[in-house]
Amino acid sequence: MGMFIKGLPFVIRFTAFGFAVFFFVLALHSLDVANLGSEYLALVRWGSHGEAYELMICTIYLVWAIFLWRCADNPLQEKTFLDFTVVANVAHFGLMFFQSFYMEGEHQHLHGDVLLGWSGLLLLIVFWIPVRKYAS
Repeated sequence: MGMFIKGLPFVIRFTAFGFAVFFFVLALHSLDVANLGSEYLALVRWGSHGEAYELMICTIYLVWAIFLWRCADNPLQEKTFLDFTVVANVAHFGLMFFQSFYMEGEHQHLHGDVLLGWSGLLLLIVFWIPVRKYAS
């Protein structure tokens, strides 16, 4: 249990950093500051919603990353926020998983943002759930 408690702040910050980098780069592209290339965009851009939707989701996740980073200082005092982070992202990435199958032309997301999202989230879940159970 000690490994999970000691490692949790690092894992929380790793998750926050991942959110920040992914969504900052995507925001730069959406604002035409950076060009990510069509191959990369095919892995992260859904449908024809384009830049307006991307900027909205980027803004939410960039703010989320800041609060997530800050809660790593004392995760046990931030149980509700960490629970929300896990559950909201399970819902988000879970929906994207299913959408990648039934939305025409979106199957490539399985090895794009769906895979990336689940990879980072599973690490947080592996560390947070045992600590949360122990601290309850």
